[in-house]
Amino acid sequence: MSSFSRMTPLRRAAMVAAPLAVAAVALSACSPTHVTEINSPTPAGSSLATPYTPQASEPAASATASATASADAASFFSASTATKYTVESITVGGATVDPGVFTAVSMFGDAADGSATLTTIGLCDGSVYSLDGKGATVTSTAGETWSTDKCGDPAGEAVATQVHSILEGKVTATSADGTITLKGGKGSLALTAAN
Repeated sequence: MSSFSRMTPLRRAAMVAAPLAVAAVALSACSPTHVTEINSPTPAGSSLATPYTPQASEPAASATASATASADAASFFSASTATKYTVESITVGGATVDPGVFTAVSMFGDAADGSATLTTIGLCDGSVYSLDGKGATVTSTAGETWSTDKCGDPAGEAVATQVHSILEGKVTATSADGTITLKGGKGSLALTAAN
């Protein structure tokens, strides 16, 4: 008769349960803990605590106040603070183009020293044009950053391509009745100071 069969039922149950208990403890030690709350290492009342402020890719609304917008073509390409202009119309090859999601441009810097940039707002291509020149005529370059690869629909890509055909190369600003018109090689953009 084997020694296992001579054991009492209680001892037999204990010998079977012991390895299962070890396995259960080992598995419970490996179970993941789901983080539901993260406590800051710096208490909110501490003088070292600073509130999180996300960095916007677009200038803050206070910096784009229409009070700094220029209605004068000669000074359009020089802005000491980011200035937003609303797109009123787009004309390419003599035909009016529906701007779609293209809502505005932002102008910042001085083209006279080559530090100016003009950024399209709303377009899927995310263009930022570098401006260089004096007075009302500048050379505008998007360089290799210009691309319609980010456009998800053909209509958005078409508008981005048409706007690019206006803003790439020589661009001249003219003004009349509070509207700035940017004229490029293939068309023009009519802009007004954003409110």
